Amino acid sequence: LLLSALGGGLGRPRRLGIPSPEGERRMTNAHLKVLHFDLESSLEARLNIGAFSKKGESYYGSIIDLVHRYNRSISDAELASTVLAECCDLELSKQYIPDTIWRLMLRDSGVSANRKIEDLTNDEIVKLNISLGKILYATRNSIVHAKSNYTPTGKECLNKDIGALNEFMKVFCYAIIMHNNNID
Repeated sequence: LLLSALGGGLGRPRRLGIPSPEGERRMTNAHLKVLHFDLESSLEARLNIGAFSKKGESYYGSIIDLVHRYNRSISDAELASTVLAECCDLELSKQYIPDTIWRLMLRDSGVSANRKIEDLTNDEIVKLNISLGKILYATRNSIVHAKSNYTPTGKECLNKDIGALNEFMKVFCYAIIMHNNNID
């Protein structure tokens, strides 16, 4: 459902199950709002240091760093991970992620399969979100570019799990909508 919205330009969205270009625009606007909110929060924290602090090269460099991180986060490859980190509670949505994808996420992020999700550190959650974002992006590309010269990366969702992944995407879309409503 959202696979195509995560990647930006789609070609023919109706073939992928997106109800309309208007629905796609709403999703695109929603995830851009998430990114803008994140950037604004980070900038506000940086700029609200106080009138008496010395603003040196490192201070301005940190602002430029924020802008570079924001620009990277809106690239197609990073977008899914950025939105996942901001909108999706991995602990609550894990039950909807297909097992094959979960195992791939654990392997890619170096997290032990024996650990409970509620015991993971923030760094491990970030790594899992990055891995899931890469899987979603690779799956999106494999669908959109299936008939062109697409080379599989090994991170794509298996065809047998697409239905289960779609269920996760419905939960993910709902989380994005709820997050978007909370930041308006």
